[in-house]
Formats: sequence, C-alpha cells, structure tokens
Amino acid sequence: MTLSMFGLVVMLLTTSCNHCPSQKLGNNFALLEGDKKEDLSIIFCAKLIDDCCTSGTYIVPSYKNHYDEQGNYAEYIERANFDDNWIIAESFRIKDARNNYWIIDKNISLPLTQIQIDRIVTGPFDYSEFKIKCEELDILVTLD
Repeated sequence: MTLSMFGLVVMLLTTSCNHCPSQKLGNNFALLEGDKKEDLSIIFCAKLIDDCCTSGTYIVPSYKNHYDEQGNYAEYIERANFDDNWIIAESFRIKDARNNYWIIDKNISLPLTQIQIDRIVTGPFDYSEFKIKCEELDILVTLD
C-alpha cells in the first residue's frame, strides 16, 4: 500500500513538472495558458525553456485588451486553430459578454515590432464578418 502511494506521488510530480504552459502555433507563435481560463492568450514567443514557450509579446488579445484599467481580466482566447500560414481565434470580451474573431498572418519578418503586429492581426470581427474574411483570404482552417 505504501509503495503504491509513493508511486502515485512520483507520477504526479513528474507529470506536473513537465507540463508546458503553451501550445505551439507555428512560426514562434503560441497559445499561452495560465492558472485560469482568462489567462489564455496568443503570444509571439520571446523565451523558450526546454522547447516550451514561457513568455512573449501579447498578440491577441493585446496586453491593453487582456486587462482592464484595474488589472482585472478583460478579454481572453476561447478557441484557436492554425495552419502553416494563419492562426484564427475566438476571444471573449468579459465586460460586453461578446465574442470577437481574429485572423493572424504568420508570415512575418523579425524583429517583431508594434507596426508589424498591427499589420498581421486582423480583427476584431463578429462571426459573419470573420467567415467572409476567411473566404476572401482562402483560409481553410476552421474553429470547429
């Protein structure tokens, strides 16, 4: 019984220590997780530890849109998907209880500047505008 409990504790410690708080989206972009669902954001990675993105530049929502004036969560990513060229995402704006939709062009040159971020991020859209823009840009990846 004691040996089984020890094995369970070791297994929990090793799996939790190896948890990567981000999902790679390609071209140095990642979906960064936190302790709460409201932490979820798309970032451009600045720091990799053991091939895991741990920090970077906020892309969607931007830093100023992720938090309100009091430092509370204001907007976060609910869903995202990607292919070789695009990232598409759905965010939730807490104050308005509204979903926003975003398109990110992953074909960028470095170093990443605010001007480049403004050029590669399109949105926010409502859902019907988002679907039209995806068709215009021939984006085949979906949020479904």
